[in-house]
Amino acid sequence: MSWTTLYRQSLRMLPTELRHKHADAMTAMFEREVARARLRGRFSEFAVATRGLYDVLHRGAYETMRTDTSSNSALLRKQALAFLLSFVVLTACLVANYASTQLPGLTARGATSTTLMKAALLAVPFTAALTIPMAVFIAVLWVFTQRARKGEQEALAVRDSRAVRRLLAPVFKASLVIAALMLVLTSQIVPRANEQLTTLITGREVQQRSDRMKTIGELRYDARSSSAVRAPDAATMTATTNVEIQKKYALSAACVVFALLGAACGLRFPCGGTAFVISASLAVFGSYYVAITFGESLAEQLVVSPFVGMWGANIVFLGAALLLLWRRPTHVGNAPSVELAEPIG
Repeated sequence: MSWTTLYRQSLRMLPTELRHKHADAMTAMFEREVARARLRGRFSEFAVATRGLYDVLHRGAYETMRTDTSSNSALLRKQALAFLLSFVVLTACLVANYASTQLPGLTARGATSTTLMKAALLAVPFTAALTIPMAVFIAVLWVFTQRARKGEQEALAVRDSRAVRRLLAPVFKASLVIAALMLVLTSQIVPRANEQLTTLITGREVQQRSDRMKTIGELRYDARSSSAVRAPDAATMTATTNVEIQKKYALSAACVVFALLGAACGLRFPCGGTAFVISASLAVFGSYYVAITFGESLAEQLVVSPFVGMWGANIVFLGAALLLLWRRPTHVGNAPSVELAEPIG
């Protein structure tokens, strides 16, 4: 294999636009430099050719990293904005619905406006535990459908596995951060807020806290205690407590699952608009709610384990996301099916 052939192969490291614009000129200059060095001896030829190969590889790595960083930052900014907007709208709607059913009772008992406002604020944590995964799905799906519709060239690029991985990497990392924050919310903040909200609604201190008013540590202690008691309903009590523990973890992990599913749907159906985002969101959220409710019921009846009951929906939806990512379309819209000889940028 000649030095020129190696150099042409190394040029594949450059972004497509840069390679198409300068590849011929760079190759011609490389050939001239190697030819001149060859007259001075083999060692000189080797040194010049090696330096030329290193330069193009270094430039390719720099351009690729710079392009990916810029693209990822823009992608994350758009998703963050879409996530915040979706989260605020969904949470406000659900809190307003809760307030319409619970606050009239407080008003009838002569509660002040400060008490009513405190009750509404205490309803935000358990509502956010539901709306955060929903907002993640909506944000990712919206951004990916808009990104895929920008142009045929970018849409066709999703057929390349490395391009897809580059698109998914920042989404996956961001969803992990949200999932970690979500776990803190469900395991520490929501139980305490629920206890205070119950006290406020009932007008008296809670004598016996329910599972939804306990942290994960307290729930684990209760599970160990009930499993050690020999009573007819001990197994059911243990299962119910373990269901609540697994639910907190499963809802947090749902942020990652919904992020991947939103990206998969956006890449699989790039022509979808606002109507598609809304209909897909309603279908996904409705199906997930039914699945997790059904799994919780089966687990509490000892039909399945608490882990299977709470994680079954996540496993199914994750499988659907991976299937959609694996079976990406070979064409976008009315664009002809083409094979990409090289990865995009």
